[in-house]
Amino acid sequence: NAQGSYAYGSGGAMVKNGWAKIDGKWYWANARGYLVKGWVSVNGVGYLLGYLAGIATHMNVPKRRTLSIEVGMQNAGLATNLATSTAQFAALPQAAVICAVSCVWHSISGTLLAGWFAHRDEKRGIASASELVGREAAEQAA
Repeated sequence: NAQGSYAYGSGGAMVKNGWAKIDGKWYWANARGYLVKGWVSVNGVGYLLGYLAGIATHMNVPKRRTLSIEVGMQNAGLATNLATSTAQFAALPQAAVICAVSCVWHSISGTLLAGWFAHRDEKRGIASASELVGREAAEQAA
């Protein structure tokens, strides 16, 4: 219908709060049965593309990580802006809801990615950014 797409299981019942495989692709069906398409994977692709752009421009590892998180998280902000400010979406106010959910997910996943980077550095014995800043401040004060 005009609000979105549905999926039906092999028994003919509508899929709700679960995964549905359609033409070899997986989709999440929400509580009302509407299919949610691709926003989680887009987030991961944004993180990866940001990191790869950092490699391509010869950035050091901390800058690559920062760029990765910024690019990954900016996708949701851009989507929200487009959904609330363009004429194409004026007739579909629910488009902004998906973007808002995506913004929350981007905040969570960005924090998890930053935590994973920090944990990885700790296991390798690499100083954290806050430790480096502290050392730099101590050196400047001396």
